[in-house]
Amino acid sequence: MNLTKSSSTICFEADTIQSDLVVLAELYICMEELFHSPLTQKTLVHYISEWKTSGRSILWVSYIA
Repeated sequence: MNLTKSSSTICFEADTIQSDLVVLAELYICMEELFHSPLTQKTLVHYISEWKTSGRSILWVSYIA
């Protein structure tokens, strides 16, 4: 069994990891923009107030910065 990798394979893997990290960072930015958008905030406030008035318990972690 040959466990060594060629430098071209390692370089390709590093490029793939870097590319995937860029995509992940872009997704994070999009999700953060979505969470902080006025419509999302308004919707969250609406649903939280409904939960509170219904008497049901809710686990809420504040994300609003």
